[in-house]
Amino acid sequence: MAWASMKGHLSTVKLLLRNKADADPRGGYVPLVSAAYSGHKDIVRLLLKAKANINRICKFSFHTALSAAASNGHTATVKLLLDMGADTDPCRERGHSRPQGDSRHDELCAVPIVGAAKGGHQEIVRLLVKNKAIIDSVMIDTLDTGEYLTALSAAARNGDLEMVQFLVKSGACLTPQPIYGKHVAFPLESAARFGHEAVIDFLLQGRTDVNLPIWGASLTEAARHGHTKVVELLIRKGAHVDQPTTDSPIAAAILKRHDSIIKLLIQNGCSANAMSINVYTALSAAAHVGDVDTTQWLLLAGAKVDQPTNYPPIYEAASQGYDKIVKLLIQGGADVNSRATDQYNCLIRATQRNFYEVVKVLVEFDVDVNARGFLQESAIATAAKNGNLDIMRLLIRYGADINAAGQLQEKAIVTARRTGNDDMLALLVDDGLEVCPTSG
Repeated sequence: MAWASMKGHLSTVKLLLRNKADADPRGGYVPLVSAAYSGHKDIVRLLLKAKANINRICKFSFHTALSAAASNGHTATVKLLLDMGADTDPCRERGHSRPQGDSRHDELCAVPIVGAAKGGHQEIVRLLVKNKAIIDSVMIDTLDTGEYLTALSAAARNGDLEMVQFLVKSGACLTPQPIYGKHVAFPLESAARFGHEAVIDFLLQGRTDVNLPIWGASLTEAARHGHTKVVELLIRKGAHVDQPTTDSPIAAAILKRHDSIIKLLIQNGCSANAMSINVYTALSAAAHVGDVDTTQWLLLAGAKVDQPTNYPPIYEAASQGYDKIVKLLIQGGADVNSRATDQYNCLIRATQRNFYEVVKVLVEFDVDVNARGFLQESAIATAAKNGNLDIMRLLIRYGADINAAGQLQEKAIVTARRTGNDDMLALLVDDGLEVCPTSG
């Protein structure tokens, strides 16, 4: 029944109904939703006449007939369903004017007005508003970004200025509240992320604050996604270039290598020590992506090489194998023994990833070659585990304890014997290791 309904086989659906097929079967896809999804108005009418539940939610698509038709732009089918009494808000707790539920099923439930706005179907959005749909209902965008959207957020994301203007005039909220403990995309944030200048300009005409304290601030979103003109517009409108969000605007631009935006932010007074909510600095970002030029500029501009952060710049550079940046940072005063919040230090992380040149720089600048990691692992035992003789020789030359191991780590000699690595065994013996022990 559902397959015939979706494919528009009216005669087949009639035949099935005459033979007592259930118009609203339990389990599987819902015939009414399938017909509405494809815009088969006659089949929708026929199924409703046969007592199909007009508001039933398909457990696979999480659509009702109305949300399926609205999302796919089937205006005539939407009109029919509304005339027959379809609920414009099948998961009513999704609207901010209603109690908020905590069911995962409710969380995934498709919302007609959001689906229509996301699809750019203006006439259907107007129809739903006219029929008293909750304008600020929230829907998770399961197919694309996974973010939580209102109709206005969806329209702003699409750059649909006419729909944005209509929804704002109809009373849509520009600062939706979190739902299910999750951030709901703000219209300004959505427009900035996708680079829609006209929508941003409209929203900022006394309607919303350019510096809203949210997780995805508009300037950060524009910087992250490389929209130079939008960044210029937001700064002209008063956006703070150092606004602390998940990433600071400059850190977001650096991580994505948007050089023109980095320069623009610098020209507008961005601080070299801008800090994000997740405790990430611009210098850490530059070190992470291996941007030597930006690292040099930040150091010249007074960036603090050991500013408290979850991931110190030198740790980021060492973890990614950027020996030139590691050297720059050390020369700028960075602590060669810096650790990240996971308690790994630069040497162990570089050793784990076989970054010989990074290890070489670190030992030349007096790193503690016997420092331990989170599980008390040592660099020499880590190099042995990787079978990296070059790093082992380097560490031994600079005083590494060849008997060192860790909580979940065996000694180098045990690794050499277990793996049958004669070269490693010879290296350790040449260094004076006593080979009597047979276990760690």
